[in-house]
Amino acid sequence: MSIRALSNGRFQADFADAKRNIPRTKRTFDTRKEAKEWLDAAKQESRRRLLGLRPQRVFGEALAKYLKDLEDTSGGDDAAARQAGHAEALRWPFPFERRWAHLELVPLEDVIPAFNAWLTDLRAVRARRYIGNKVYHLRQENGEDVWYLQPHPESATPPPIRARVTDAVLLRKLNRNDPFAAAVNAQGKEPFTAEQIAAALPGYTLRRARQRLNRAVTRGLLSRDAQGSFRALKALEGPAQRGRGPYANQTLRVRQILVREVLQAAWRRWGWLEHDIAGKIELLPLPEGRETWLLPEQLDRLTAAAPVWLRRAVCGAAWIGWRKSNVLRLEWSNVIWPERDADGKVIRAGLYYVPGAVTKNKKPLAQPMSERVEALFRECWEDRNGDSVFHKDGKCLADVNFRKLWKRLRREAGLPADLRWHDLRHTWASHLAIAGVPDRQIQEAGGWQSLAMVKKYTHLNVEHLQGVVDAYKG
Repeated sequence: MSIRALSNGRFQADFADAKRNIPRTKRTFDTRKEAKEWLDAAKQESRRRLLGLRPQRVFGEALAKYLKDLEDTSGGDDAAARQAGHAEALRWPFPFERRWAHLELVPLEDVIPAFNAWLTDLRAVRARRYIGNKVYHLRQENGEDVWYLQPHPESATPPPIRARVTDAVLLRKLNRNDPFAAAVNAQGKEPFTAEQIAAALPGYTLRRARQRLNRAVTRGLLSRDAQGSFRALKALEGPAQRGRGPYANQTLRVRQILVREVLQAAWRRWGWLEHDIAGKIELLPLPEGRETWLLPEQLDRLTAAAPVWLRRAVCGAAWIGWRKSNVLRLEWSNVIWPERDADGKVIRAGLYYVPGAVTKNKKPLAQPMSERVEALFRECWEDRNGDSVFHKDGKCLADVNFRKLWKRLRREAGLPADLRWHDLRHTWASHLAIAGVPDRQIQEAGGWQSLAMVKKYTHLNVEHLQGVVDAYKG
């Protein structure tokens, strides 16, 4: 048991107890005080084992085990990788009880208040920048904007605390001049409109100004009713051209859910906790959901502007209704053609499916083949090149970056600037609801995990109100 100073100014604590089956463990800390606190905790754990008490686990152990179990059960798919990315952020040091703390070193029983402090610290980030492989956070201290380098967590060692950026060259990169932000700063707290922005900024057309405002509204930074002030928009967007704004509630909520799942697993599956404390984490509210979907004529304009390979994929997304990856990664081995008799009458319906291993909720998806989907698939079959139904020159469309092309098509078709590919899924569900298809069938065909997620489309089914409006004769 020892603490030694390292050449980089940090301190390494070393602990082992062979008699009580505690292997040698080393941890590195920023201060000698933190190293001593960890060493004292390790000694206390040794005494607990001597007395035959339940070992005291720290959150880092539970998080590592949860990620390992997730990787083993999911086969290393995208979901496991996303959770690992969120887990890295959980390792960032944060101020807690007048000192720097690491969530991974907090005992499981005491993790709730520490996690709430971590969440509060992250919500104070006003902007983010990514230069190379490094992450920078903008915070406000004593009325001044301050940039910090957020060290990337290493595999075994708790990451060091964030460091204030003082290098003049780097600060210029982080605070790159932006004419929009400059006008925002000059305007102060006065209300603004797209017309005012276009008049104030050389080279800013009214259309470009409206797009800038619409992006802020779409991201939830501004209200659709009152677009706020220049200064409010500047504070939310940040002073630089590149990067991102504050962490969205959706992102932080995902990390809250991750911690909840880790704590539930520690209680139910591993027996590391005596009580279920996961419910003490109050999830952040989500913004009001978007309801963007296309009318038939809007979808026609979009497909008419698209090249053949993308038109087929757009039709497939709007007619099948699955998530983007499930549609674009559909393979011919998962397509079963309908069987017909000599007169061309269908005697067995065709279908297409994806296995549960590649779906979001780990349940297989399958749909019977409609006539228009069959016609689309036969067109794709005539132009097949490899295993993928939807491809560009033989390359699966899920691996093709067509973001710029999508923006151009959206503009040429005169569609909303915030239209996303996922809205094709909303389009499919909305048209089924309008046609009177029951919620449960929409849920099953679309692959939603809960019926509540389908309810946002049910207001479009108004057949049951026909008698109400017909009753009024005027």
